[in-house]
Parts: sequence; C-alpha cells; structure tokens
Amino acid sequence: MLAEIIAVGVLLVALTFLVEFEKFGWSTIIMIASLIAYQYLFADIWGWFKSNYLYIPMYVSAYLLLGVGWSIVKWLCFLIAFKNKREQAIKASTSLNETYKNTNLWDTPSASNYKSKIIAWMCWWPISMIGTVLNDPVKRLLTFVYCRLSGIYQKFANKIVPQIPIEKRGVSGVVPRGPFSRV
Repeated sequence: MLAEIIAVGVLLVALTFLVEFEKFGWSTIIMIASLIAYQYLFADIWGWFKSNYLYIPMYVSAYLLLGVGWSIVKWLCFLIAFKNKREQAIKASTSLNETYKNTNLWDTPSASNYKSKIIAWMCWWPISMIGTVLNDPVKRLLTFVYCRLSGIYQKFANKIVPQIPIEKRGVSGVVPRGPFSRV
C-alpha cells in the first residue's frame, strides 16, 4: 500500500511539472506507461473497466465537461497575463518604434494559434489545476518580493559595475580591447 501511494505521488509530481512546462507528449507517454505498470503491479484496471462499462460514458462526459470549463478559466488567466505583459512593455518602451518592434505582443491572441495548449488544458485539467494552484501563487509572491528588492539589486549593480564615462568608451571607431571584448 505504501509503495502504491509513493508511486502515485511521484507520478502526480512528474505529470504536474510536465504539464506546467507544456510537455504534453511526454505527459501522455508517462501516463500510459504508468497505467500499464499500475495494472501489473497494483490493481486490475482492465477488470474495473469491464465491471463498470455502463458508467464509463458518464465518467468520460463529466471529465470532458470539467476539462472544457477548466480550459476557459485557463484561457482567461492567459489573456489577463498577456494583457499585463503588453502594458508593462508599453510602459517600458521609450518610442513608438520600440513599442511596435515585437508585433506578436501587440496583436490580439487568437485561440486558433493556441489550439494545442487549449486542448491540452482540457485533457490534463486535473494536473493543470494542481500546477496552477501551486505555481501561480508562488510566482506572484516571488514577483512581489523582487519588486520590493529590485532597487537594492540595482544599487549593487551600480556600486560593483559603475557606468563608464562617454569619453572613455572608445569614440572615433576605437574599440576598447580587454578580457570581455569580442574582437
């Protein structure tokens, strides 16, 4: 029993990482291999399917319905993150030319361009949900901490690696040579 719990736990952790890093092919391969191993090591999965064949269409329908719902939630979260990224890029840019240099950020995301991701959210909704619940708050916390400490990081950079005055930068085509030059 303990071996079964540990195996399922390791499988859930592995699948969560794979789904969060969008390695859906590997997730599928590992899931199929795990089901085969589970069949031979722990339980008779095939026997369960045989004895519950009348309920399987209901289970599959419920799974797919929940998957569609989860994909809508994930798509909305994706769009909000996309919008925030766009707004940060606009604030960071100094000119219109610089703003429109990266055109894919300025176009409205097309669901058809993200079809594989949306379908994967439908298929892997339980694992995706676990990853989202665990990952997103951690990212938000670390982003918050970084924002609070970014001034300190910049002070370190300014102190350790000071700005070189323009007159010492090698004007008139003279390229400074040193251990970090690419000449």
